[in-house]
Amino acid sequence: MSLPYLLCAIDLDDTLLGPDHRISPRNARAVHAVMARGVTVIIASGRMHEATLRFADQLGLDTPIISYNGAMVKRPHTDDVWLHARIPAELAEIVVNYSREHDLQLNYYLDDHLYTLAYTPWMKLYHDRTLAPVEVRPDFYDRMRGMEPTIWTSQHHPRRAHRIGRRHVRSRRRDAAGIRVSRCERVLAASAPAADRRWRRVLR
Repeated sequence: MSLPYLLCAIDLDDTLLGPDHRISPRNARAVHAVMARGVTVIIASGRMHEATLRFADQLGLDTPIISYNGAMVKRPHTDDVWLHARIPAELAEIVVNYSREHDLQLNYYLDDHLYTLAYTPWMKLYHDRTLAPVEVRPDFYDRMRGMEPTIWTSQHHPRRAHRIGRRHVRSRRRDAAGIRVSRCERVLAASAPAADRRWRRVLR
């Protein structure tokens, strides 16, 4: 029996993945059952593209992966990029300088690589959860100057993340058209403003 939709986009964390950050046999069977009924299944995650690949492989998916909260749409294990929305260099530099001034943990995603200044407890928390490959760069601030990242994230205690997010958006309101800042629990994230919408048009 066919289903009343053609596409099923599935998030990873707290959706497809369990508390152990793995795909359970039950969830894998459910995905394969949907595919058997003619539905195209894709992964749609806030994770970096590289950190989604093992789950696509486990499910046998070769469909485009939506990663970075919509800032990248790319087929697994190929150079076939459908969308890559970057943050303009001048706005990325504002974030980097702000993080440096306030001693914030900053994860900087450039060309599907994750860079950071130091392996802090917050970095370890993120790394343990996602197993994303990370490169610690002592020259982080100089290395990232002038670059156009896909996204950046910053991890903190939830209350501090809320305060920082409100203060940053308020103080940089004139740049609102060029960067989108969002907050979820302890994580602040910034991306190109249309990243979460443009992938929908790409897939049509």
